[in-house]
Amino acid sequence: MGLAVFLMLLSSVFLPAYSAELPSNASWGFEYDWSYLDQDTEYLFSVNLEEMVSIIEEAGEKGDMNIEIDYALGGKTYFYNSVEISNSSSLREVTDGSGDKHFVTERITTYTVRHSTFATSSIHIDWGDTKASFDYDLSLESSDLIIIDIEIIEFFNANNELIGADIISNGEFQYTNLMGIDGQIAGRNTSIEFDKTKLQFDLGWTWSNFEASWRLNSPSSIYTTINEAATSEDIDTVVWDCDFWEPSNETFGDVMYVYDDCGQVTGSYDSNYNYDLHLTNFPAEDFGLPSFWNDIRITDDYGDDFDIDTTASFYEEFYYNSTKEDDFLGEERTFATFDYLPMTPAMFMLQYPLTSSSDVMEEMDIESVIDTEVEEAEEDYDSEESDLEYLVDDFDSSNLERDLDRFSEEFQEEMEKLEEPEFRYEDAFLYAIWDTESRAFVSYQLDVKEDGNWESMFGPNLDNYEAESLSGMKTHVGSESVERQQEVKEMQTSDDIIGLKSAGEESTTLEALPYPNLLWVVLVVACIATISRPDD
Repeated sequence: MGLAVFLMLLSSVFLPAYSAELPSNASWGFEYDWSYLDQDTEYLFSVNLEEMVSIIEEAGEKGDMNIEIDYALGGKTYFYNSVEISNSSSLREVTDGSGDKHFVTERITTYTVRHSTFATSSIHIDWGDTKASFDYDLSLESSDLIIIDIEIIEFFNANNELIGADIISNGEFQYTNLMGIDGQIAGRNTSIEFDKTKLQFDLGWTWSNFEASWRLNSPSSIYTTINEAATSEDIDTVVWDCDFWEPSNETFGDVMYVYDDCGQVTGSYDSNYNYDLHLTNFPAEDFGLPSFWNDIRITDDYGDDFDIDTTASFYEEFYYNSTKEDDFLGEERTFATFDYLPMTPAMFMLQYPLTSSSDVMEEMDIESVIDTEVEEAEEDYDSEESDLEYLVDDFDSSNLERDLDRFSEEFQEEMEKLEEPEFRYEDAFLYAIWDTESRAFVSYQLDVKEDGNWESMFGPNLDNYEAESLSGMKTHVGSESVERQQEVKEMQTSDDIIGLKSAGEESTTLEALPYPNLLWVVLVVACIATISRPDD
């Protein structure tokens, strides 16, 4: 009898943790090729970017200006996530925030994000009459890089109650913008030449070795409650208030409130921020500035390590939409859709390295540093050494204002002939897809509405809508996504992400017009018009 009781107690201690089967291919992701931006922009908004450039060039002829614009863009964006149950043969013991021990099953959600684009644009513009002229070659090169890896491990007891989660993450953001100018602006007796003048701006931010642990003070029933909303006709909305509450559930109509004692988050991470603004080959003397202004650099670098030890607190809402049967994970299963974006509520821990960046950027205060440099330039300015006043007088007496008016009128007239940009779709919904068997978010789905009909943009298309897609977008689900995510994880440089070919091979990635560069071209023309006009 005593032995039987002992065995019963022993079995209760080692009660298996919750372990509902999750398909090994519970994965989803999308890719976008930015060389299709012009096609997709025209498709989505009825805006032909090449036509807009032609209008600028042709309007220049009305103002006796020669304008030639070239542009190019390449790049790729990848986003993948997968969900899996740890295949460990032994259960892990985890201590919650109150010191109670639990044998748990681990559920691992992995996010992989890679993004890199590079853009080039150039504009040649020349104009002149007997009193003044300008002849410029302007260029812009920009590139960006984003690398983010996130792994979240959630812990569940035998009742599928959430005990807590661990997160591991590294992230990198890099941005470079290089503007160049060659040419001259001339009056009757003086001129200013720009010879390989460049302004480059680099900005970088990384977080590394981010590891944090979240432990609730009491197990949470949030996942079983979400599943109840997915399978019950009585509950349509789940509200999770995770703070300092005594754990409880309350139902009001079709809304169930889950109150939890949210516990603590502890962890650490390293973070680094840097910027570099460099002006070279600037004709400072012609602008009445000392020669050292020919080459000016403003730069700073800040790095630190951060510790996290804080109470956890957040508020989440899960809105149920519908339940469907589908086999997109390889077998027929029951799925529910929710209006909810994170694949796991534990994603909230990523806020710590993200929010610290804004604090550091505020402390570095790039804008104030640049303002100080401008004030020093104003103090160093010597009007007697500057050619600007002579040039301004010559341009004031020239035909530039008349020709700019002609350019502007022609540009506006031709732009008015174009159709007003109008978004193609009347409505859109992005859903998170919940697997009722494993009680986990496993994918996303985006549906769009066009001419009164719903279409599936990406995701498993649970409603069997007509498929809709962008030229540059690809989506993957299931085992195909699992394999692709592993390939994307190996991408660690811009060349890896964009897929640049080795030296000697022809590259075809530069095919479309980037928005920033087109706007920059328009801005240059506008600036010339503004600077060259005499004061009213």
